[in-house]
Amino acid sequence: MTVTPVADPCVGNLATPVNSSYFTRAFLNALPAYRPSLSPNRRGLEVGMAHGFFLYGPFAITGPLRLTEYASTAGLLATIGLVSILTVCLSIYGTAGHGPNVQPADATINNPPADLFTKAGWAEFASGFWLGGCGGAAFAWFLCGTALVSPLVNIAGGIWSVIATVRGAGEVYFDSLSVLVFALLVGRFIQARQQRWASDAIELLFSLTPTSARRVENEDGVEHVKDVPIQAVH
Repeated sequence: MTVTPVADPCVGNLATPVNSSYFTRAFLNALPAYRPSLSPNRRGLEVGMAHGFFLYGPFAITGPLRLTEYASTAGLLATIGLVSILTVCLSIYGTAGHGPNVQPADATINNPPADLFTKAGWAEFASGFWLGGCGGAAFAWFLCGTALVSPLVNIAGGIWSVIATVRGAGEVYFDSLSVLVFALLVGRFIQARQQRWASDAIELLFSLTPTSARRVENEDGVEHVKDVPIQAVH
């Protein structure tokens, strides 16, 4: 069991018994983000379905409308709202600057999907994420409304109410973290846009630089006008 650098040791990308083991590599490479032969839209669809399905429970069970007849509807709408916020964050990340950062190959992921780390691929991923997230939330809402799962949801909501009462804590909200991520990405988008405008202005100034100069030479009392490259002017 040794720790060795993957490529440049100064980068800090190390191959350890954890990230380079067979189980870790097989598990991570089987995830939708890295599984081969998937389109960016399909990757976003699978990732969004998982997020929408698992986010419904905390909103429906720990929300302020738990143990009411509106708990399931509030959980569904809250999950769709959070998925929409995350989709906007994904879109901002993909459009800011030159696009998403390309992930290099490392000890765990041998072949990252190149078509995902482009502006077009990331846009497809974001659209698939929103559709999958809404579908996963709708499926969780339908599943929790069945006769088999509905009593378990009520029991979980009652247990959380007891815990919140004993601890004196309030409800759990996930939209605050999403708003923070959204604000950070908006700041990154504005910064990238200002940098792009500044770069365009510098390029415009360089384009205004003359490429030639007109030089007047006096030979035997006769003036001669010549066009010479700007580099020849001292």
